[in-house]
Amino acid sequence: LIAKVQTGTREAVEAMAVGVEDVENGRNITNQAGEALNSIIATVERSAGQMKQIARDVEGLSQGASRIVTSVEGIASMAAESATGANEMARGTSRVTEAIVQVSATSEQTSASAEEVSASTEELSAQAEELAGTASQLRDLATGLTNSAARFKLA
Repeated sequence: LIAKVQTGTREAVEAMAVGVEDVENGRNITNQAGEALNSIIATVERSAGQMKQIARDVEGLSQGASRIVTSVEGIASMAAESATGANEMARGTSRVTEAIVQVSATSEQTSASAEEVSASTEELSAQAEELAGTASQLRDLATGLTNSAARFKLA
């Protein structure tokens, strides 16, 4: 009878040792998942900052387009004034032509920049969605591991 009790006690102690080791492993995995989640959150926050910068850049491009419109209106005004005389018209036409070339070049640059910003925004948005999905999966994993670890109580 004593031998059975001793054997049963020994087996219980061994099972408890295995359980303690499993809890330690679970705690380590939970800590690693938490660190990974924090890293992902930091990356998402950096991406959000980059997207805000892109939004500010797009706003700057919009203001540039407004300046272009103002320039075009100024060119139209100069063209009307140059109609007063043939000499003034020749000089005004030259200025208008130069301004139109500049406006055209600026419009092309603005258009190209807007396309680049748009592509960058789409790419960053896709990356942010992917990171958010990964963060959600890691959060679920961490929650599961925490719940599993909580079932084991250390004496």
